[in-house]
Amino acid sequence: MVEFGAAAGLPSWAAARSGARRVVATDQYTSEGFRALEMSAEANGTRGCSVRAAAHSWGEGVGEVTGGRPFDVAIASDCLYNPDGHRPLLESASACLRDGGIFLVGYSLHGNVPAEAVEAFFGAAEARGFRVDGGFGIQHDVQNAAKWSGVEGRGNVYIKRLVKEPTAT
Repeated sequence: MVEFGAAAGLPSWAAARSGARRVVATDQYTSEGFRALEMSAEANGTRGCSVRAAAHSWGEGVGEVTGGRPFDVAIASDCLYNPDGHRPLLESASACLRDGGIFLVGYSLHGNVPAEAVEAFFGAAEARGFRVDGGFGIQHDVQNAAKWSGVEGRGNVYIKRLVKEPTAT
């Protein structure tokens, strides 16, 4: 499994402790933030699971991330709020996943751009060879998030499952 925009890497460490054989948590390199991710990877390694942190900027080469072996699962949590990152995130996910691999995308609406701009990610994913296979939303009343943020549905979290379609040969 590979995680994009890992920050603290919680989904990565949960996967490692749930039986994944190989987990790579990626984020952009910043000295303090990335060192914390590396330390977290070291602390969350488990027997039988290779766990590591890797610096990665979306859209750049993924050789350092994959080590030449594609992943079965990719995860991105709260990475869609900036539409400028959609194309490079999809490039990285596509390059890291095997055909038939699953890309789990969790997101919420931050209000910085219209909801349609965030959800355009899924049309772009289909154009890139992913099948949007389903999803669900979890509605939260996080201290009346919509009231204090001014964003309708701000407390909601959405998760969609994408499947990388086989590439034509």
